[in-house]
Amino acid sequence: ANPSFDAGSDPWIWPEHTYAIEDDPDKPEKKMLSFSFTFFDDTPHVDQLVDLKKEIRYRIAAEIFNDGTNLKPCIRVAGMDWSTIRLLSVDQPGAWTRVTDTVTVAEDGPVRVQLFGQGRQYHAPGQSGRSYFRHVSLKALPRNEQAKDATMDFRIGTDGPGDLSVTMVRIIKKPLTPAQ
Repeated sequence: ANPSFDAGSDPWIWPEHTYAIEDDPDKPEKKMLSFSFTFFDDTPHVDQLVDLKKEIRYRIAAEIFNDGTNLKPCIRVAGMDWSTIRLLSVDQPGAWTRVTDTVTVAEDGPVRVQLFGQGRQYHAPGQSGRSYFRHVSLKALPRNEQAKDATMDFRIGTDGPGDLSVTMVRIIKKPLTPAQ
C-alpha cells in the first residue's frame, strides 16, 4: 500500500470534500490523510486495490488519530466480494494509535485496502470532527516470520496512555497424517 502519501493521491480513490492529503505536523517531510466528517448515506472511504498471494502472510498497519466525537476511524482489508478479511479500528480520541495485525487470503488476486474516517457503516448520533491516517502499509512478512511456528500469535494492544495488554492466541491445528 502507499504508506506515507508522499506520492500524493495515486493510487487511492476517494470521494471529494471529505478526505485530503496534508503535511504531517510531527514529520514535516511526510504526508498524512485527513478526514473531515460530513454526513453521507453510505460512509465515505478511501479505497486502494492491492494484489496478494494466498501462500503469503501480510502485516496490515496504520497510525490513526481520532480527533472527533463519536467517530470510529478504521482500516479495513476486504475481498472483492466486499467480505471483511480484517478490520482495525480506533475508538479512543485524542492520541495517535498504531493498529496492526496479520492477513492471509484464500486465493491469489486483489483485495481492497480501505480507510474509513468515521467508521465502517457507523452512523452514531452526534458524529463530528476529524480523523487522520499515516504510515498505512500492507506488506508481506519477512521470510523468517513466514516460516515460524504458527501455533501461537501474540497481540499487543493499548487502550490509552500507560495501558498495555498482551494476548496470546493459541491455534490448534489437526496433525497431518501420512498418505496411505
